Amino acid sequence: MDKIHKFIIIFVLILLVVIFVYLYTNISVNRYIIKNNYYGFQIETPKNWIAERDSFYTEENINEILNDCANDKKGLALYKIGSFKFLDQKKISDFKDSNLLPKDIPSGAFLTIEINCIPSSVSDKIIDYNFSNIKIGGEKAFQTFFNSLIFGPVKHFSFIYNRFQYKIEQYVYVSPEEKLNEEKIRDNYSKIFDNIVSSFSFVNF
Repeated sequence: MDKIHKFIIIFVLILLVVIFVYLYTNISVNRYIIKNNYYGFQIETPKNWIAERDSFYTEENINEILNDCANDKKGLALYKIGSFKFLDQKKISDFKDSNLLPKDIPSGAFLTIEINCIPSSVSDKIIDYNFSNIKIGGEKAFQTFFNSLIFGPVKHFSFIYNRFQYKIEQYVYVSPEEKLNEEKIRDNYSKIFDNIVSSFSFVNF
């Protein structure tokens, strides 16, 4: 076999590997693109995860909220204009926002993304993100943790893009029956969360 034939065989094998990896990646993840006239982003989750959107935030409602935000001279609050949840359908498909969880719900997790309008009157009070070495969607992000009675430690990210503040929070629920494996469960979901957050990117709208 001459060098040309060897080169062709090697090239074909490499091409097949690339195609296999591409197909496997696309089959094993869900790609969600969320956009309207005000913001747009995309994110990837494992295939068995599903997305939920707060139906209150229609474009008409968002427009009204943005007007309220623009007219807020006292800086009373941030103005939520989007709320999304990505959850592990396989593990916790019947999970709701109730503070009382049914005892038979197995361990599971979900990630939330919230988008807020920042009134100009409070823009100077927002955390300075320039000191952070964390980036999400190309933007510097601030990371912190808070403790939840139900979910335990919750990782929180926030960052600003096009005058809007984005908040990402990661929740893990460990059922009483699996408390002995809590560390392993949280570690596994932490890796999944890292992949989801790293896939976040902005899209044109």
